[in-house]
Amino acid sequence: MESMQPTETQNPIRTDLPGSLSKPSSSSTEQIWSEYVEPVWGSVMSYLANVPDYIGSFFSGYKKPLIVLVAILGSMIFPSLLLSYN
Repeated sequence: MESMQPTETQNPIRTDLPGSLSKPSSSSTEQIWSEYVEPVWGSVMSYLANVPDYIGSFFSGYKKPLIVLVAILGSMIFPSLLLSYN
């Protein structure tokens, strides 16, 4: 049986010369943008456009419970603030 000796091939690394990196082609970047980013961006923008409607419908639907909640919290906080300044 022959013993296999690894042969060393030396590829010298030269640090004195800069290398070049390949830049991505603009068509692949545009394809990635149109395939992945645009649909997500569109759904995020449509959601953000509807946020004022969501907030308005929340406050109009829960107007009375919110008033009661604020009144209860105010009745608990106001006396403690009033007594702390005496």
